Amino acid sequence: MAVLINTTVTGPAVAISPTSLNFANQAAGITSSSQVVTLSSTGTVNLTLNSVSFTGTNAGDFGQTNNCGSSLAPGASCQVNVTFTPAGGPSRVATLQFTDNAPSSPRAVALAGSVQDFSLAATSRTSLTVTAGQVANYAIAISPVNGFTETVTLSCSGAPQLSTCAANPGSVTVNSTGATANVVVTTSGNSAGLADPGSFPPAIGTQLALWLAMSGVSGLVLLGGRVRRFRRGHGPLFYGLTALCLLSIGITCSACGGASSKSGGGTPPGTYNVMVTGTSTSASTTLTNSISLTLVVQ
Repeated sequence: MAVLINTTVTGPAVAISPTSLNFANQAAGITSSSQVVTLSSTGTVNLTLNSVSFTGTNAGDFGQTNNCGSSLAPGASCQVNVTFTPAGGPSRVATLQFTDNAPSSPRAVALAGSVQDFSLAATSRTSLTVTAGQVANYAIAISPVNGFTETVTLSCSGAPQLSTCAANPGSVTVNSTGATANVVVTTSGNSAGLADPGSFPPAIGTQLALWLAMSGVSGLVLLGGRVRRFRRGHGPLFYGLTALCLLSIGITCSACGGASSKSGGGTPPGTYNVMVTGTSTSASTTLTNSISLTLVVQ
């Protein structure tokens, strides 16, 4: 004897179509066109709809409007129009969630979106070694992601003391093949200072300085006592001897003042992380991407 099975669903029931939405290559900060999710009441009694909401990592990037109301009669349906306004890139995910009085509530529609963005990468080496006073030059590629074609402004930070870091050019317009730029870190070399005169040991240098001082001062005294005895025509000789005495005193002062620093003011040796940052503004949203470079100063 055949057994008849009743497949009629008693009570509230629901069907959703489609169960996932994908928003492709959307510009950051710009609202996409809407995509529709249809909610159908497939049970024998009214479907009570409690809420339509977004959950998940990037729930704030999605929006919806609907004509569902709070209840659907058996056999009735409604539409939920979903939009995507990405706040960042290059990919965003969330869930459209329905809560109702049917079994297995809540139920979900998976949402995904790809966002126009850009990436930064060093095209040669990410680490360079220079001697203080030299220049480190990094080649950078700015590549489009998901159809990105906007202007990117470049900056860098983290350069060591007594050095400069700049991107050349400071901004680039990225097309389908991308763009390139150079990041240049200019370091400072050690500047030469005054050294001790000659190579005299400290004791000899001090004795020489005192001898020169005494000879210079005594020479001026002698010249002062004899100047009245010079006849006309001896003026140049007097002034020449005076200059020689003053020069000896000047050398003495320099020597007695001690040795000055032989070098200083250069970029300190060490290993540094230079951060290159690219920014691009679309509508009210700013996309930011960075790459870290290593600089070794010897």
